Amino acid sequence: MLLRTLASGSGGNCILVQQDDTAILIDAGISCKKITTRLQASGLDPEALDAVFLTHEHSDHIAGLRVFLKRYPTPVYATAGTGNRAAEKYPVVGELLHTFSAGETVEVGALEVQSFSTPHDAADSVGYRCTGGGHSLAVVTDLGWVPEEVRTVAAGVELALIEANHDEEWLKSGPYALPLQNRILGDHGHLCNETGGAFGAYLAQHGAKTLVLGHLSQENNTPEHAYQVVSQVLEQSGVHPALEVAPRDALSRPYYL
Repeated sequence: MLLRTLASGSGGNCILVQQDDTAILIDAGISCKKITTRLQASGLDPEALDAVFLTHEHSDHIAGLRVFLKRYPTPVYATAGTGNRAAEKYPVVGELLHTFSAGETVEVGALEVQSFSTPHDAADSVGYRCTGGGHSLAVVTDLGWVPEEVRTVAAGVELALIEANHDEEWLKSGPYALPLQNRILGDHGHLCNETGGAFGAYLAQHGAKTLVLGHLSQENNTPEHAYQVVSQVLEQSGVHPALEVAPRDALSRPYYL
């Protein structure tokens, strides 16, 4: 199994997961040109994609869909709430849409993709656990807190892409207006570095060997700061998984399982 982030940040998100000859994207929040170029740099023809799974309908997760799907018609999987909102914005999504209920598992080729609800200010947002070839990984971003359901489904994965969106003090003293600050800090917003780190420690205690920090804010975090804070949380928890930070707008290295 392979995971690579094509982008992971507040400006756009797109993740590649492969198992044998099966390849899926989770989200398509960057331009079609960037998706295509970065897939090709990964050795994958965009026409070989088996599916695009959506976490939710915010623009930093679906912005590239319209053009990409016009050029490369690919099945789109999403909850009904997410899929319908995305189709309202980009009708081509509706032509390729397959819906499921949060909590269901979808089989695509050699991959089993299990969804789970996430608390975010979107229609029906989810995260994913991907299993194949005896391995598993999780993609868990865009959530204001970590419910027990999320912890339960993600426990036992070997690799997890988890959110470390912001530093709370940086956010409160930064340029964002108070309503936006409150949205991000709320129960349906985003995880701060400390909370992301605590979730990462839980996953490491349950078998995760590699943690990749994602969805970093451009204005309220830096890769170096997120890494430092999460490292301290992991150290205090007595766990020592491999820790990396996903590039905000570039292709990551491949993570193999």
